[in-house]
Amino acid sequence: MREDRNDILTKTFEQINSAGDVSQLREIHGQMKETAWDWKKQEMAPPVILRHLNGWHDKLMSRTLELVLEQMEQSDRTVGIPPFCWIVLGSGGREEQTLSPDQDNALMYLTDSEDGQREAAFFREFAEKAVAALERVGYPYCPGYVMASNPRWNQSVAGWQRSMESYLEVPNWDNTRYLMMASDMRAIFGSRELARGFRDWLIKRLRHQSFIHWQMADHIGSHQVPLDFWGRFRTDQRGSHANQLNIKEGGYLPLVNLTRLWSITAGIQDTNTDCRIDALMRRWFWDERFGNRVKEAFHTFLGHRIWGHYLEPDSLTEREKNALKTALETVRHLQKQSVQHFRKPK
Repeated sequence: MREDRNDILTKTFEQINSAGDVSQLREIHGQMKETAWDWKKQEMAPPVILRHLNGWHDKLMSRTLELVLEQMEQSDRTVGIPPFCWIVLGSGGREEQTLSPDQDNALMYLTDSEDGQREAAFFREFAEKAVAALERVGYPYCPGYVMASNPRWNQSVAGWQRSMESYLEVPNWDNTRYLMMASDMRAIFGSRELARGFRDWLIKRLRHQSFIHWQMADHIGSHQVPLDFWGRFRTDQRGSHANQLNIKEGGYLPLVNLTRLWSITAGIQDTNTDCRIDALMRRWFWDERFGNRVKEAFHTFLGHRIWGHYLEPDSLTEREKNALKTALETVRHLQKQSVQHFRKPK
C-alpha cells in the first residue's frame, strides 16, 4: 500500500515537472482532493496526508514560478538578477496547507546596485506575474493582500530588516501580526538560505521582546474556545454555518499561534507546529506529558481541518466527539498556561 502511495506522488511530481503551462498545472491541482480522499479511505494518518499535500503544493507553486521566469527570460529580463527566494507564509510556511489554500507569499532578494531600484522593478514585475499565474493554477488571491505583489512583502533583505525593526519599535497589534507572520516564513523556490538566515536573525530579535510575548498571549488567551461551561460544543447559531463548529478559529489557530509564541521565546528555528512541539519538549520548556497532550490535540484538529474549516459535531461518532472535546480542553489549558507565563512587563 505504501508503495502505491509513493508511486502516485512520484507520478504526480513527474507530471508537474514536465508541465509546459499553467493550464496543465491547474489540471494536476484539481486531482488533489480525490487523491486525498483515497488516502483517507486507506486509513492514512492525517499528519501523513498533510505532509503529502504540502509536498504537492510546493511542487505546483515552484513549477509555476519556473514557468513565469522562463517566460521573462525570453525577453532577456532575467539577465543579471541577484539571488532571491520565493517565500510562503501562514499555513504554507508551517507546511500545514490543506486542500484549498489561498495565497500567502512573499519575496526576498539581495541587491547589487547602489539604490536597488533595478532589482526592485524586476522583482515587482516578477511577483505580479507570479501571483496571477498561481491564481490561474488554483490558488486564490489572499483577501488580506499578503502576497509578493504587495511592496510590504516584496523587499531586499536589508529592506525586510528595516521593516521588522520598525514593527519592533512600535509593536501595535498590526505590527505584531506582521512579525508573527514573518516568523513562519519558509522558502520554496530560489536561494533558500536567504530566508533561513533572515528568520534566524528575526527569531533572535523577537526572543526577548517581553511586551510582544505578553501581547500575543493576552490576545490569544482571551479567544473563546467553542465549549460551554458543561463541556458541550458551542456551534454557530445562524447563517450558512448554523449548527457547525469552526475548527480552524476555535481550536487549530489558538494552538498553532501559542506554540509559535513559546517556540520564539525558546529560540527555536522550526516553523512546522509538530517540530516546534518536539523542540519545546527537548528543551524542557514543556514537559513530555503536556507536550504530547498538545501534539495529540493538534493532530485531532488536523484530522478534521484537512477537509474544511467547519464541521457538524452531530455527524461525529462518540469517540470523535470525545477526542475533539479533549483537544479543545487542551487548547483552553494551553491558553491558561500561556497567560500565566507571559506576564505584562512592568
